[in-house]
Amino acid sequence: MDFVNSKHLTLQDGYLHLFQEEGVYIYGAQVTEQGPMEAGRIIVEGGKSAIGKGQQQDIVFHWDVSSQRYLPRPQDTEKKLGRNDFVLFHFEAPIPGQPPCYILGRIDKKVAFDSRSLGSHDAFSHFFMSGGEYAYRLGKKEFRLNVSDHRELSLEQHTKMAQEPVLIVINGSDPSVKNAKLVAGQTVIWAVGEGQGLSIEAYPAKGSSPSSR
Repeated sequence: MDFVNSKHLTLQDGYLHLFQEEGVYIYGAQVTEQGPMEAGRIIVEGGKSAIGKGQQQDIVFHWDVSSQRYLPRPQDTEKKLGRNDFVLFHFEAPIPGQPPCYILGRIDKKVAFDSRSLGSHDAFSHFFMSGGEYAYRLGKKEFRLNVSDHRELSLEQHTKMAQEPVLIVINGSDPSVKNAKLVAGQTVIWAVGEGQGLSIEAYPAKGSSPSSR
């Protein structure tokens, strides 16, 4: 089954952050707390977009074998945004041995965003490759994800479903979709409407068995 954990990002994951405050943000994809921090800068100034109406920009990381760290594409080392624009952090094709990581951003030496601790207007996405019955917790409640593999649906059904991501909006510990149904090859987006310090960690649901591939 897939490894799904917003505290440890892999190639199949993405992290989205909304920038509401002006300033210069230093960001990086960290493997450990002791690793080098700065990989690039995000400069936020001006802009009149309402929350949810800003533009998206992408920052794409790759694993650099020689330096043993994640580096952004050259065009991503300095990004200029307006207020209420957002950035989707994600990854290029994998290199054998590359470790999971987390996205960290600072402004004036203070933590401004951290993918391990999702807050209001943050989002975590995962592209599911393996079928099976997954579960995850928010607070004390458990929620399910039923991922069908390609053998359980017609080619037409599978293709149609895989084209549309499943959006789960979280307010506090309450997700908008309690038991999601999707197919291998489909993306789930957990978007935080209201909340702080949230994380998503999926595991095999009790009494289930992974679908063979």
